[in-house]
Amino acid sequence: NNNNNNNTKAEESDNDSDILLASFNGSDGNELVLKRPHLQTSHNVFQPTQEDRRLFKESQRRVEEATSSQASTGKAHDGHGKAPSRVKWVVLGKYKVPVWHTSAYPKEYQQQDTIYVCQYCLQYFKKQKQLHRHLEQPLKLHAHHPPGDEIYRKNNLSLWEINGSSSKVYSQNLCLLSKLFLDTKTLWLDVGPFLFYVLTQWDEHGASIVGYFSKEKSSFLNYNLSCIMTLPQYQRKGYGQAMIELSYLLTRKEQKTGTPEKPLSDLGLLSYRSYWKRVILTHLQQNNTHKTFNIQSLSDTTGITSDDIVSTLQSLKMVKSWRGKYVIVPNDELLEKFNSKSSKQNTIAIDPSCLRWSPLVILKKADENS
Repeated sequence: NNNNNNNTKAEESDNDSDILLASFNGSDGNELVLKRPHLQTSHNVFQPTQEDRRLFKESQRRVEEATSSQASTGKAHDGHGKAPSRVKWVVLGKYKVPVWHTSAYPKEYQQQDTIYVCQYCLQYFKKQKQLHRHLEQPLKLHAHHPPGDEIYRKNNLSLWEINGSSSKVYSQNLCLLSKLFLDTKTLWLDVGPFLFYVLTQWDEHGASIVGYFSKEKSSFLNYNLSCIMTLPQYQRKGYGQAMIELSYLLTRKEQKTGTPEKPLSDLGLLSYRSYWKRVILTHLQQNNTHKTFNIQSLSDTTGITSDDIVSTLQSLKMVKSWRGKYVIVPNDELLEKFNSKSSKQNTIAIDPSCLRWSPLVILKKADENS
């Protein structure tokens, strides 16, 4: 092409870390061309095959079925035993919340309509006066916040990291509580392989739970989140999006990219698509004067995998096939609607400078024969 040619072709990058290289095509700058070099990831790490994924999912399914069976036949059951659960309400702090699903609380708790739960340690009780006596204990015996490390705090919002191995009772109580609102939640006994991140809100009495997310300590498929839940009384206030942003903040701190465990529930997919859409469209708007756009760079900056970025663009109908290439077609109407809607949404700004955290280091056991 000569210098008078206004078309700018996508060029191959000399940097092996570029997965997707894109450039605007045309003098009006209304199209974005993507190309895929041969590498699959920015960090050139091992990628599991489809057979690896199938075997992993099959093993995971068997563990979940075995755990569910143990819960239904043991002292604690999940409502599938002989006596159906009668629990209709859970009292948590000043809120009395209707439950959505059954949970594996002990049998004697299943035969009453209300369970009383401490908003700090998540211990459960059959009567309200028992909970009141529990809360009246001295602070040195009963801390008014979750166990573990407080790794983030801004204003009255805190995030706590709880190790499932060292805080087993709290982690199990957290899973029992979440099963009341998550139909897909199955694991609650074997909490050792997980880290739990509990979002709390401070008041004059202590730090009460708002929601949580969890992830495996060592994920074979590089998942950065296994489960996420916002308690019903705090939903539609921006806490779910804040927890997703915090999960990606931890991923970026690890210098990785991550994705939530698949398959996502319908609500989970909506939440993540909303978050991915906000991040991608914000980036496009902030860089609308640039003629080139590197998706791998965006992936490294945000922690979102390139596959999730491309799938989000496809769901927004901004990706088209043109001459054997993927082309992004900016949608001005979509951007205008996004700006209008964003100004009305409840959003909680996450400040990376408020994070005090370093990744968990897992030491492998030495070979006994070495």
